[in-house]
Amino acid sequence: MEVRFESAEGKSARLELPPRWPGESVYIVAGHKTGSVLLSNIVTDLARETGLPAVPVESAVWSQGFSIGDWPDELYDLLKEPGYVFHSFRWLQKLPNVPEFETGKKIFLVRDPRDVAVSYYYSMRKSHGLPKTGKSRDMIANARKEAQGMDIDEFVQAGKADVVLR
Repeated sequence: MEVRFESAEGKSARLELPPRWPGESVYIVAGHKTGSVLLSNIVTDLARETGLPAVPVESAVWSQGFSIGDWPDELYDLLKEPGYVFHSFRWLQKLPNVPEFETGKKIFLVRDPRDVAVSYYYSMRKSHGLPKTGKSRDMIANARKEAQGMDIDEFVQAGKADVVLR
């Protein structure tokens, strides 16, 4: 089943929902630059092999140009639905306001913050993908330009990695 969402600015995104399983939903969160892509790939592979009802929420809407601030209420309402494994979350801003997230089962992936800062620097400098459009694309392009003009020590000491360390 496909679900469509529209932001206040009129952007639209869609999510493909697999058939749900009985029981409460599970939430899988990996902080930014902690191995989130690896974890998401593992969950996706498990879903393909087992029929696990996995929904890559944040990565799916991000790739369609939605930043976390663009998420409409309907997207948060989806996260209250039982029977799914919601994954690919990197930012927790509003998830604690979803009662099912507060009380539900969660898996968190964490990493040494020094490694996170180094990974963020090189990701911003060279390798981070860009969404097709939107605020996230502009933010990453600006961060890339800044990172390319600094060495890693300058980048971290200037607070440029703070966004992933909080």
